[in-house]
Amino acid sequence: MSQINASWAGLGLVLLSVAGCVASASGPAETLVPVSGRATFDGKPYERMMVTFMPTGEGNSAHQGSGLTNSEGAFEIKNYQNKKGLPAGSYIVVFSLWLTPTGEVPPSDQPPANSRAVQAIPASWKDVAKAGTYNKITIGNEGATNLEFKVPKVGAGPAGKTPHAKFMR
Repeated sequence: MSQINASWAGLGLVLLSVAGCVASASGPAETLVPVSGRATFDGKPYERMMVTFMPTGEGNSAHQGSGLTNSEGAFEIKNYQNKKGLPAGSYIVVFSLWLTPTGEVPPSDQPPANSRAVQAIPASWKDVAKAGTYNKITIGNEGATNLEFKVPKVGAGPAGKTPHAKFMR
């Protein structure tokens, strides 16, 4: 075989290898199940509260998923590819909500700091490392479409002793 033909053959093998790596990196399509519900903070719904589901690794190799609440506190979770739902498995649910000194959600067209907004969610509800048992949830093969999360205000009640998250079917 000539050097030119060998070079083309080698380049072909490299391209096939790269294509195979890319195909295997994306892996098989994940089976997604619907995940939605309602979240309140201090007993009230807030628009644009971020709800994030972080996989725990307990039988779950999925990526995280998240969604924003609407004015009634309703949310729908989308995966990292912006597709509705998550794979079945175990998750820790964390929240993020910025509020101004007057208790309002800051305008969406500017950074929260511009309106002196601060993170209102207690550490045990926003930090995966500090999450309590009330933040842990297992999603079955049929999904979870009536979740309810009642996030308490900082210092409100004995965190971890009252179940704030519950499944509703």
